[in-house]
Amino acid sequence: MKTWRKCYFERRQLKSDKWDHYFEIYDRYFERRRCKAAPVYLEIGCQNGGSLETARCYFGDQAKIFGIDNEPSCAALNEMPFVSRVFIGDQSDPTFLNSVATETGPLDIVLDDGSHQAHDQIVSFLTLFPALATDGVYLIEDTAAAFYPLQRKLFYGLSVFDYFKGFSERLSADSARGEFIDNRYLMPREQRQGDERQKQGMLREIWSITFFDSVIAIEKAAPAPEPLRHQR
Repeated sequence: MKTWRKCYFERRQLKSDKWDHYFEIYDRYFERRRCKAAPVYLEIGCQNGGSLETARCYFGDQAKIFGIDNEPSCAALNEMPFVSRVFIGDQSDPTFLNSVATETGPLDIVLDDGSHQAHDQIVSFLTLFPALATDGVYLIEDTAAAFYPLQRKLFYGLSVFDYFKGFSERLSADSARGEFIDNRYLMPREQRQGDERQKQGMLREIWSITFFDSVIAIEKAAPAPEPLRHQR
């Protein structure tokens, strides 16, 4: 199968602007997901359309390639054969995003290359992560824009780095009760009474959060049961 780099540098009709080190990140998270029968890819921020064209090359003819952009002129991309559909709307509007997710169905990959504003990135994540397939991945790219003076629309005072660093700590929330580590979590799960997990909401479905230069990758997994500690 072709790498993202190879697809990017092949002849295509439309332009795309990407940092070189992103290609390896894409392959790391996209390769196994493109093996699905009809992977569903959604990119926020279509710009010139070249990234959607690259995605079609990478994921193949059976994939569903969707885009979101707030620029009305991007609707013209719907005439391109490599596009399943481009939706025109605001990535910080949950009502709009939910309508997109209803039409696309479960998403295998979301790539946020939109406004690069922390507020918009986080609202998009909170809205679309529930629409992600159980083994899906959500990538937020160009996070270095948080350092640019014109791209500091914060999320209740938080940058995109602040928000996801805080999320990463809460992935270990079940260990907040030390007495559970030394007794309850040593007990076979079937012998326990009730469910005393401390992780709530989407925290139960986040498998990993990984930080790269200018990219944050969040992987989803089926909610795990309470932790189990082995001693032998």
